[in-house]
Amino acid sequence: MEIYSYAPLATAFAGLVVGFFAEPVKTWINSGYKRKQLRHSLYKEIANMYFHLKQIEKFRGAINTQIISHPENQYNIEERKKINTYETLLNNLKLISTRCYDYTNREILLFYELPEAIDIDIIYTSFFALSHKENLENINLDSLFDFVSNLIKIIEYFPKIKEVDKSLFKNYIDQRLK
Repeated sequence: MEIYSYAPLATAFAGLVVGFFAEPVKTWINSGYKRKQLRHSLYKEIANMYFHLKQIEKFRGAINTQIISHPENQYNIEERKKINTYETLLNNLKLISTRCYDYTNREILLFYELPEAIDIDIIYTSFFALSHKENLENINLDSLFDFVSNLIKIIEYFPKIKEVDKSLFKNYIDQRLK
């Protein structure tokens, strides 16, 4: 009779012990999955940023072109508008999304568990420094374009860092450039 009275107590104790060890494992697995999702999202966002910055850099020296007529054929040449004002540059920079990085401010501990977090932080800090310039009238437009070129170089160097998943980042860059 004594065995039957200890059975519910033993079952409750076993459930407590299993729960005690299972919860950290569950948290560890969930954290790993969230880190993987965060890495994928950040790489994709950086690839999009790279693409947009390359477009902005391309329009730096663009000249307005027209349709060229030839007696036999008519050649259409794409008209590209030169980015020649601060407002145009800032409007183009505002098209670049940073929502994923903004999300990392709410999940700061998870973000800094990524081995490449510091390098990602450098990219976004440089981008925010570029896009949130105060008193742009006092800054030469060419120096802002030089800043864009330097940010592109930082992103191009990003996959050379040992903590970065090179194949994943290259995949996102290749998808975006197609």
